[in-house]
Amino acid sequence: MASCMQTFNYAGGKAKLAKQIIQYFPKHKIYIEPFGGSGKILFNKKSVDLEIYNDLDDGLSAIFICLLDQRMKSELLKKLEQTIPSRKLFAYLKDLKTNDLILKAYRKLYLLYHSYAAQCGHFKSARVKAARPHRIPIKQIMTLSKELIRRKVVIESLDYQRLLKIYAVDNSLIYCDPPYFLVEDIYECDFQISDHIDLRNFLFDLDRNFDCCIFLSYNNHEIIRYLYEGFFFLQLETQYTLGINRINTRSKKTSELLISNKPFKKYDFY
Repeated sequence: MASCMQTFNYAGGKAKLAKQIIQYFPKHKIYIEPFGGSGKILFNKKSVDLEIYNDLDDGLSAIFICLLDQRMKSELLKKLEQTIPSRKLFAYLKDLKTNDLILKAYRKLYLLYHSYAAQCGHFKSARVKAARPHRIPIKQIMTLSKELIRRKVVIESLDYQRLLKIYAVDNSLIYCDPPYFLVEDIYECDFQISDHIDLRNFLFDLDRNFDCCIFLSYNNHEIIRYLYEGFFFLQLETQYTLGINRINTRSKKTSELLISNKPFKKYDFY
């Protein structure tokens, strides 16, 4: 498999696990990602007839919508090129409410690249090298735009249940990367324990009603193992970058769960 294509910084992004996850995807005609995040799984798998990116965080979906439209992309890139690290600007954008798609996309990218571990919470100061704000990689964003256009990805910003009621059919592959259990506070969209249970129930119903492949990524927690009893589990080793310390960041080795309604099998067509 080729090297992992980068999209943009995102807390919980799958850059380090993309290759491991994708090798278990069987052939399919429709790909649906209800919790799309930065799209690292979508843009590193083989393209298929229909691909749907979705995230309820409208800042994330705004990024992809802007990158699909030439005028909006041009304006967004111009804003990004003129960006400088600023604590005041960070605070302003963090509190900003807007319906303007370009400003939504700019706001989200600015917060992602100028916060600790891309969590959009606290401005990343320059006291130590490891904590300095990242320069937003314009070329990387442009490459993402080209790939987005080539693949003709459908962009949505819906509740996952509404999304899957519209798009889920036989021979579809659904990859869910929901907010992780008991660490939901790093995400901008609210997701409670009851939401994890609702997601589980909805996916089990989907499994009963359609001949589709369902995959989920989760943190390795005993309650998640209990909830998804009856599905199949694979433990993947990875490393998190933590941004709790405002002066420094640190890495932590951990394991994640890949969960599926089908037995795991490696495929070599990727």
